[in-house]
Amino acid sequence: MLPVPSCPGWSLTDLAAHVGSYHRWAADLLQDASQRPRAPYALEPDPGIPLAEWYLASLELLLKAVDTTDPDTPMWTVTVDQTAGAWCRRQAHDLSVHRWDAQNAAGRAQPVRPERAIDFLDELFEAVLPYTVPFLGRTVPAASLALQSPDGTYCRHVSGATGQPRLTRSPSPADATLTGTPSDLLLTLWRRADADADADDAVIVTGNPAALAAWQQAIDG
Repeated sequence: MLPVPSCPGWSLTDLAAHVGSYHRWAADLLQDASQRPRAPYALEPDPGIPLAEWYLASLELLLKAVDTTDPDTPMWTVTVDQTAGAWCRRQAHDLSVHRWDAQNAAGRAQPVRPERAIDFLDELFEAVLPYTVPFLGRTVPAASLALQSPDGTYCRHVSGATGQPRLTRSPSPADATLTGTPSDLLLTLWRRADADADADDAVIVTGNPAALAAWQQAIDG
């Protein structure tokens, strides 16, 4: 089975099972308009059908649930936006990183589209982390990060000084500055790419690298 280097210990089958399980979990939550947290599924794909067919069936269940649920329906989500519409954004962003995982395993990963990566970064710091960090008992880093593209067209500042993640669209000084494309910044924060690695698409880190490590820990433990 093809290993997935960006998800240590996983094969491509494991990755497909994880993503398909996540789709089915969200689909059930949407169908029930669940008001309470529910642990994510960890399903085993049906061995009687091809893996791709099982995954596509999982995706179809999610798409049907999204299409048939009013996005303004109040329900539990893993973000501060406690409405059904948050699941569409969350699933799309999660899938964008796992798509990269699968392509990288095959040796031909394409970057996350700039508009998707930018929205993912905004959602991560404005909606996901403010909910998941306390929910999972993690610590909000006190250190600050500046995220910027080499051409200066993208700029964000992240701080946890107030005890909650706070994202601003300003070039304020930070404990560490990460310079790269939105896709590379996103993949670095999710430990998919090595900062300052010897590669054309590496993110350059200036300042204290411990600030980056602290935020990576808050993001994925």
